[in-house]
Amino acid sequence: MSCTVKLLGKPAITWHGETLELPVGLPAALLYVLAFKSAWVQRDEAAFLFWPDEVEATAKRNLRNLLTRLKPLDYTETLEIERTRLRWRVDTDLQTYRAHVEAGQLDDALACYSGELL
Repeated sequence: MSCTVKLLGKPAITWHGETLELPVGLPAALLYVLAFKSAWVQRDEAAFLFWPDEVEATAKRNLRNLLTRLKPLDYTETLEIERTRLRWRVDTDLQTYRAHVEAGQLDDALACYSGELL
């Protein structure tokens, strides 16, 4: 994939070889959560995660507005948005780290580790 996400240490996105450090805020937070999950996330779950004190309708509207802001960004081309769920298909350093650990390649795993998760 042309987009990779760094979740260990200071989070960042690499898009076609250029490293982007997203400003702190909801757009970056949602992308990093989706990259971390690396699977489908229910919209209800995402809405509650970011707006736990809002009524459900307001939280879902906020999520829709946030997704509308993310869709035009080039590096979100693999962001999949369905009626009830969403995911962002990207490679992450965490996936690489886990693969090395599972394969027993601890030196390679340590080489991937650049700090605490997010």
